[in-house]
Order: sequence, then C-alpha cells, then structure tokens
Amino acid sequence: MRRLLLLALFSAAVAVVTVDAIKCYVCNSAEDPRCGDPFSDPEDLLVTCPIEDGFCVKKSSKDGIQRSCTGSEGESTLEGCVPQGAGQVVFVSTVCRSDGCNGSKI
Repeated sequence: MRRLLLLALFSAAVAVVTVDAIKCYVCNSAEDPRCGDPFSDPEDLLVTCPIEDGFCVKKSSKDGIQRSCTGSEGESTLEGCVPQGAGQVVFVSTVCRSDGCNGSKI
C-alpha cells in the first residue's frame, strides 16, 4: 500500500513537470497555396511539434514559403538569411518559440 501511494505521488510530480509541446504551422506553399503570404492562420495547419523543446520556423525563398517546427536551439526570436554569390539571398528564415508564432504575425 505504501509503495502504491509513493508511485501515485511520483506520477503526479512527473505530470506537473511535463511541458506542453509547442504548436506550429506546418505547410509548404508549393503544395498548399494557403501557406503563402498573406497567411490566414488556418487551424488545420496548426500541429503539435513532435520535438521536445521545439521551435517554429518560417522559411521564405524563391521557391515559396515553408512553415515547420525544428529542434534547433536558438533565441526566442532569431532572424537570418543565407547569402549566395554577389549579394543574392537564397532564403530568409525566422525562428520563434510560442504557439502559432510562424503564422501571419511573423
């Protein structure tokens, strides 16, 4: 009986410590035109990121826009671009860490 009580208390403590996964928009404008800008935040594209401690990402390139989640570490908001050749930008990527942050407000 005592072991059962300790097990129940331990399970409750673990449940309290568990962090909810972040929800990110996941889509590609080459496959779904709703993914491009302007973006209207369609609820069916908002999914729970399967990566613990994940980040939402919006990547814009000449091929379109991709919205996804990643496990890469970074600041709460990190913007960057990858230059190619004589000042050409290959893509611009924005990383953020709150539910749906890679939607229309980014």
